[in-house]
Amino acid sequence: MTPLLSRLIPITAATAAFFALSSLLAADDLKNSLRQDLERVYGRWRSSILTQNFERWRETTASYRQVITRNAILSRKQPFPASIFQLPIAPPALEGLQLLKFDIKNKTAVAVYYGPVDFNIEVDDIPNNLIILRFVYEDGEWRYDNSRYINLAGAEHIREEIANNELDFLDEEDFAPLDAVPPTGQLCPEPAFAAHLHLVSVGYRTTAQINDFYEIEVAQNGGTDIITGGLAAGDNTLKLQVERLELPPEAEKDRRFSLSIYALRREMNKAPVRVFHLAPDADPPESLEKSIPIDPQIINAQP
Repeated sequence: MTPLLSRLIPITAATAAFFALSSLLAADDLKNSLRQDLERVYGRWRSSILTQNFERWRETTASYRQVITRNAILSRKQPFPASIFQLPIAPPALEGLQLLKFDIKNKTAVAVYYGPVDFNIEVDDIPNNLIILRFVYEDGEWRYDNSRYINLAGAEHIREEIANNELDFLDEEDFAPLDAVPPTGQLCPEPAFAAHLHLVSVGYRTTAQINDFYEIEVAQNGGTDIITGGLAAGDNTLKLQVERLELPPEAEKDRRFSLSIYALRREMNKAPVRVFHLAPDADPPESLEKSIPIDPQIINAQP
């Protein structure tokens, strides 16, 4: 019998290179197969929107995204699930688009496409733009998470870079997969009122929590946000944490803080009703916990 060592293939540099190349090719084949699987998932999700098929939407949409979508719809006092399909545009097909990037990390995936992204809005000449698709892996299968459309109008240098195969911009965080699959949140009940929070927090970092479903952090900014979970009839809890930020002396004059909460009424001709207000103040409280009582009859009786 031939000794075992004499039957082994000598590991020359050429042999090592061959095995390395084979491994790379196998990895590329696996990644390409996975990309095709994810495109099929997106195709099925897209079909669920076009055909208004709720069961297919549930099968193809990430669990945490389902909760976010449902809570957002109910928080606006809109019908669920019908509102899922009441979109002003159609999700675009991937045919005719160029795949620029495909990456996987910790059971999440991202795919970036470039080309004439068609939302079926009857535009004759569709310019080349970017669309980012995200997916998560759960319960033994991949599911669609969400998409982001990037209009490159005014950013011709990006189109030029793509034409020259200069894709370093894809290394930015916006084009990276998520670090992990986000946790699935709680299902909020249907509120008595949809509600807005208007917060100005310049010179401060403010965290505002309302009941069990809404939390926002604002620093050096301000604006209006819809409150997830809205306002319930009865007592609603507001919790605030306000951190004073260090500002240059010349910026102190810009320091300001105010917070208002509005209940929205369904009648189009009725203005929102302010149910809570912290007036503009250069020295807001560091913390606050407040009960906001909501009486639907009183609110609806307002002019």
